[in-house]
Amino acid sequence: TTGQQNTAIGQGALHLNTIGINNTALGVNSLLSNTTGFNNTGLGFSALNANTTGAYNTAVGGNALDTNTTGQQNTAIGQGALHLNTSGEYNTAVGTNALEHNATGTNNTAIGYNVASTTQATGSSNILIGTSSAVDVPSDPTSNFLNIGNVIFATGMTGSLSSPAGNVGIGTTSPATNFNVLGGSFLQGATTIGGGGGYSSAYGLTVESSVDGAPTLFINKRPTQTADILDVGTSGGNLMTITAAGNVG
Repeated sequence: TTGQQNTAIGQGALHLNTIGINNTALGVNSLLSNTTGFNNTGLGFSALNANTTGAYNTAVGGNALDTNTTGQQNTAIGQGALHLNTSGEYNTAVGTNALEHNATGTNNTAIGYNVASTTQATGSSNILIGTSSAVDVPSDPTSNFLNIGNVIFATGMTGSLSSPAGNVGIGTTSPATNFNVLGGSFLQGATTIGGGGGYSSAYGLTVESSVDGAPTLFINKRPTQTADILDVGTSGGNLMTITAAGNVG
């Protein structure tokens, strides 16, 4: 080997290295196959085991990134994290088996035990946060998708800071608008809306605005008056009613 500034501790660590530089391998067979890859860190049994030319990878945990060959700038922390990644790049997986089956997908972030461990293989730019393989993309390949605990979802995340893009949903994996709540209520503040005055959180979308915890504004469908499709009011009375005919009163 002519590679310089490498550190190898453990049987087979950096065994095949040729000109790769600035690599750190700690653990049996960590970075075993590395030849020209550089600036890699493999800590744990077989971490980055198959890496040959990949660079700037960090693998912490047994079998983390252990089938990666050419992928670059991946971070895998946890037993089996990014286990089957081969050429995928710019992925971050934190948690045991997180993104385990990702192979060629890029720019994915998965945080939590077993998150996206089964179906995610080729999709890119997904953000998945939670616990268990149930926190995943709907199918592979899916890209530009957000899943937080199987509660909050987003699709079409292709924008930028100066030109945002994407839809956010609660209770739906396919939000149709910028903000889409499927069923239930959207509540701000600690006070919930009961059935008094014809208002009920069981009917469509309910919005409660509050100041210091005291409800001040309700927006709701009115179940007691079928001709009215939207009612805006306060705890003291109605402010505005929009009817099915488009009239505002």
